[in-house]
Amino acid sequence: MNLNLFDSFPIAGGYVGVSILMLVFNEVGYQFGVHARTSQDKEAPSSLGSMVGGC
Repeated sequence: MNLNLFDSFPIAGGYVGVSILMLVFNEVGYQFGVHARTSQDKEAPSSLGSMVGGC
């Protein structure tokens, strides 16, 4: 592996790249959650409560 490539890469570029990746994956997770919430069964109760979940 050529380590000279990493030596010539600026730290600010790495910061910006990681920040953009975090924003993209955050949006992907949000869209996945919206899709999962809209595709669930409408007749199923949305909240069972703590007493029902503890049994």
